[in-house]
Amino acid sequence: MGDIPFNIKIDRVLDLLCSQIYDSPLSLLRENVQNAYDAILQRLYIDTDFSDPVIRITIDGDSLSIYDNGIGMDEEGLKTHYWTAGSSGKNTPEAREAGVVGTFGVGAMANFGVCTELNVESRLYGTDITWISGVKRSELSLNENCIHILESSNKRADFGTTILVTISPDFILNKDKALNYLKPYVRYLSVPVYLNNELISQESYDITLNTNCIDSGFLHYKNSLVEFDYRVILNNGMSVLPQCKITNIIYNHLQIQGDVCLKASDSVLFGLRNSFGLASIAVNSVFHLNGIVNLLTLVPTAGREAVSRESTSFVSNLVKIADDIVASEIAKYPIANNSRELHTYIRSTRRYDLAGFIEIPIAKSEENIKLKDVQKVIDGKTVYYFKGNKEALESLKDNTNIILTFSNDYNRAHIQQQVLIKKSIPEIKDDVHIKKIYDDLELTSEEIAILMRTRMVIEDDYSLSNFKLSYADISHGLSINVQEEGNYIHIFLSRSSTELDYLKTVYKDNYALFEQFIKDMVRTRLYPRFSNYLPSATKEGADALYAYFQKKRELFTIENGDLGDVGDMMDDYLAGKRSMHDIINIARSNKQKQKQEVNARNIGSVSDVLGETQGAKTNRSNNDSDPYMPMPPIMRLDKNIDFKVLRTDTINHDLNNIKLFLSLSDKLYRDYAEFFYQPHTTNVLWSMHRVIFFFTHASNNLTLYYQLDLDKPLGDNVKGAKTIPTTTIITKNKIFIPIIDEMVDYFNVKQGVLKFMVRYDSVRNNNGEK
Repeated sequence: MGDIPFNIKIDRVLDLLCSQIYDSPLSLLRENVQNAYDAILQRLYIDTDFSDPVIRITIDGDSLSIYDNGIGMDEEGLKTHYWTAGSSGKNTPEAREAGVVGTFGVGAMANFGVCTELNVESRLYGTDITWISGVKRSELSLNENCIHILESSNKRADFGTTILVTISPDFILNKDKALNYLKPYVRYLSVPVYLNNELISQESYDITLNTNCIDSGFLHYKNSLVEFDYRVILNNGMSVLPQCKITNIIYNHLQIQGDVCLKASDSVLFGLRNSFGLASIAVNSVFHLNGIVNLLTLVPTAGREAVSRESTSFVSNLVKIADDIVASEIAKYPIANNSRELHTYIRSTRRYDLAGFIEIPIAKSEENIKLKDVQKVIDGKTVYYFKGNKEALESLKDNTNIILTFSNDYNRAHIQQQVLIKKSIPEIKDDVHIKKIYDDLELTSEEIAILMRTRMVIEDDYSLSNFKLSYADISHGLSINVQEEGNYIHIFLSRSSTELDYLKTVYKDNYALFEQFIKDMVRTRLYPRFSNYLPSATKEGADALYAYFQKKRELFTIENGDLGDVGDMMDDYLAGKRSMHDIINIARSNKQKQKQEVNARNIGSVSDVLGETQGAKTNRSNNDSDPYMPMPPIMRLDKNIDFKVLRTDTINHDLNNIKLFLSLSDKLYRDYAEFFYQPHTTNVLWSMHRVIFFFTHASNNLTLYYQLDLDKPLGDNVKGAKTIPTTTIITKNKIFIPIIDEMVDYFNVKQGVLKFMVRYDSVRNNNGEK
């Protein structure tokens, strides 16, 4: 027995790497056009007379050609860079000065995902020789010379490159399909790009003005690390729809080429590098600022499915500053009164100085008064505020006082109260009061059961210990009241009110559902009233949770690392840290290990968890509260569920009308269940092969992301991002998260098997507390 050579099946390796690195077979369009654009940028950098750059894409049957008149390549460039995976001729100071987009040197591989033959014609700038080169996919070999490079007898009229791809019969490529895929990447290029003679570039993403807008003009922002010029445009109407243009950015004393154009009317925040599209960027913005981030410092991952974590962090900081700027601009005008986003911002940042134009109602009148105009005495009358039942005001109001009442909206009411407290406006003394507290001996067995189970739910599910719970007679006809008493709070349930009588009926007639209904009552009725007293809603709670996650991360370092990413492996390969043999073995072994599978047998009914009668009655009373505020989960820890998907056809407001719930992976349940026990917000971003959920702790100091890499796409050019009401369901062994309507058909598997890979991590939000 002797030694044998190491052999690789090139076709299989290319299939594996292309499917792992690139998010779609159409990636060959983006990669080739990006190379053409980079070549033009390099020629523009050195050729001062170059005035007519152009990229032409032609699709004709199974033939695809990409023409550019950029810098071109000679024989050495073709050998050393184009046909050598991992090598790039753009890793030079001159190329970086020119502002090239790609430097990984693996873009040519995208062609082999869908082509049977690849040919190149190129003429290097400043030379007279035109070179032709090519190879058939079936003839690729590591052991033999398979790629021909020849001097062409036909000289190109201009410098540049033409790529000719013969498309595999297994893949259908037409103009419409190519246009839908390419448009987000090239639409803002200043260089003309033609697809079958149709111009698809040279669009503008600038801010737009209308006849009824507020223009801040050009202003300057500066802090210790970053400075820039900006301009804010506001719609002077019910819908503010702010826009913010950021230019001349200097970060850490270095100028950054590019600009940022943020618009609340856009649905996605998209990253560009020197105007070439990279990927969507998921960041939080109170004002829903999306749009374009066009910065030369943005770094894409190898497969262009995202930008790097450092790039995302930088953009997140910029958008946070933009939120601050937009908030200050809106607050200068009466439109501030109707901007729910501004109200959310003021409450979360405690910037009550921005609340001047927010109005507060005057009791027993149709009038409101701006908070900036509120004083202790107005027109000789003493000003009070009243936060009880408005029907009780008749006996409190006279000709010597003005009584202000709070709005029904949760954020607006919070701001109104805080501003009045800062202005030292007194609360009118005859407030809601407890007429009588009932001893347990005075209560029925049903009432005692309600108290006992409610206490247990609050203690176990919400970690609140410093509270009392009692039946009482409450003034002003209220059914629930929460009051501070020293170092604890007292929660009162009205014994005379009929609003909670349904709990007695459930206790007597359907005891199996009693705890579930108690949990829902606490979540929807009591939690918004005592949430400010929860330790989990404080910075310290987030700190403790994050520290716990860090400890657990040490235990699972190798296991989580095993999830792998071919983009990361390619980085290691290019840096000489791994061999090609290592990459293939890891990719093969991880390909199955990462997969989650869902089939029709894995789909159950929501009623298996919440009970058959769950949708019959809803008990929300605070319909005007912010539906996107941090909310606790629906807890069903007595249920052991084997299904991976829960489905319901019932319209259920307590479930925010969500019809499908997806189980998170078992590993995530083991590692991060504690996170989901606490109040959090939910954001989701989706794009073709990828869905990412972002869950943010109530303190805004900690975010958990959960990423699904799908085997098949959601649809052609399907992408978006939105904030959704938190509707997390936790059982004894699983965590279920809501699937938005746009994805229900995809995850509602009726036949076959749905496969996807998952990854997750926690991210510390250092700027969470302002």
